[in-house]
Amino acid sequence: MTKLSPLKIDPEFQGQINPPSSDEEQQLEQNILEERRLLNPIITWNGYIVDGHTRYRILKKHQFIQFEVIEKNFPAVMKHSYGSVKISLGGET
Repeated sequence: MTKLSPLKIDPEFQGQINPPSSDEEQQLEQNILEERRLLNPIITWNGYIVDGHTRYRILKKHQFIQFEVIEKNFPAVMKHSYGSVKISLGGET
């Protein structure tokens, strides 16, 4: 189990993501609480979340939840092309 530590959020990355609806976020939170863990890891790049903003927000509310953070090494040019990072991650945010 990973201890919840502050992960960095890049507003540019986060601004490229369509946030889930309230119902979708509530369902995700319910699923996470039922499992008592995240099924999908939070993906970071240089310490910044690129996949898992909503899951991270839920983790901050429920710090007993087990989770994993995976640090990816994308080329520096990717910072300016979030779409490329999203494609590399399979399109899920």
